[in-house]
Amino acid sequence: AVNPCTYRKNQFSEVSVGGSASGTIEVGTAIATLPSGFRPTKTVEHPAVYSVSGIWAAGTIVVTTDGIVRAYGQASATSVAFTVDFVAADY
Repeated sequence: AVNPCTYRKNQFSEVSVGGSASGTIEVGTAIATLPSGFRPTKTVEHPAVYSVSGIWAAGTIVVTTDGIVRAYGQASATSVAFTVDFVAADY
């Protein structure tokens, strides 16, 4: 389940994406898809915070050029919180 997740773009095509997701989050789980115009020009990877059995752990969030936001954290995490900033492609 994706909890409050937001995305926005300013006049300079800088996109900010952030939010959280909960449930069983395996490595590579797709947690969101950004619409056209809000996708990066190249794959972006950014640190994220995961919860594994009630303990905070480090991992990453990856946003690909097709707009898919994927979680790459600890195996079988129960939640993730993230924020990612990048420049959007011009399309």
